[in-house]
Amino acid sequence: DDELRASFWRPLSSLTHWIDYQLWPRLPLLMHAQSIAWHLLVLLAALALYRRLAGRRRWVVVLALLLYALDDARGVTVGWLANRNALLATAAGLATLWLHLRWREQQRPICGAAAAGMLLVGLLCSELAVSATAFLFAHALWLDPGGRRRALTALWPYLLVIVLWRLAHSAQGYGAQGSGLYLDPLGQPVLFLRALLERLPVLLASQLGPAVADLWAGLTPFQRLALAIYSVGLLVALALLLWRLLAVDPRARFWATGMGLAAVPLCATFPSDRVLTFVGLGASGLIARLVASLCPPQPQAQKGARPPRGRRTLAAALLVIHGLLAPLVLPARAMSAALVGRPL
Repeated sequence: DDELRASFWRPLSSLTHWIDYQLWPRLPLLMHAQSIAWHLLVLLAALALYRRLAGRRRWVVVLALLLYALDDARGVTVGWLANRNALLATAAGLATLWLHLRWREQQRPICGAAAAGMLLVGLLCSELAVSATAFLFAHALWLDPGGRRRALTALWPYLLVIVLWRLAHSAQGYGAQGSGLYLDPLGQPVLFLRALLERLPVLLASQLGPAVADLWAGLTPFQRLALAIYSVGLLVALALLLWRLLAVDPRARFWATGMGLAAVPLCATFPSDRVLTFVGLGASGLIARLVASLCPPQPQAQKGARPPRGRRTLAAALLVIHGLLAPLVLPARAMSAALVGRPL
């Protein structure tokens, strides 16, 4: 098809694959070892971020990290070698957010400059790094010590980086069109908006609930619509149960806002769990905050004030899904690329 074009500007990720084929071209085991090493770096960055935002309750950090690390969606991300770009972009994106927090909380401008530079590194790994800005925006809304107005103004370096990256990206002829799988949010705004309405709830429901976004590609249009309607219903129910927590806990609002906004750029491609690295970061932080709200640090002071039954039931359900079932499914999902490859 003369209209088909699929060309991604990911030079740093491509470099890691070039290294694989220069050093161990016939040893896929070592290629996977490199991907796992990048995944460990992602987990270290996530740990640093959770520690910085957890307050004094360190067990909340451990819970959030375990939920993130053992999520079965991570298996899809790490297990497919060609998806390594998501790991690199996530590591750089988390480093961007950590440096931004140091800048805003400790008034260290050098950290702000480093954060902008790290965002550029992430974008050169994959366009997925754009999702990191969702958490920058969420921090400006709910947690920045300088106030919301000044915090939002301080985001201009990241906007400049994205604009320059996009200009260079387009000038070199990179992009995707004509496949039906990838959309250009700027070049195809109407199509992207339609995809956003259908794909956004599917991605969020797949991260939070028992749904699997990977099923989307094999469904008929009617089945996709049914999945989207189910996902909207699930998200509405979760929002109603979490409303009171979000109203009183700014950190929970931060994780929820970052999670939701991080999924927006992902709607430019078909729903898949392999791209939920940033969305999962917010979901794991939010679930940990939910559990923490049920365990007050001073039980005697909270005597007689039990959390609502709906919130307790929700916390139990999410812990079963993400703390028990997801780790059991994780090995099989890590092998999903091989399972798909055999029939192909």
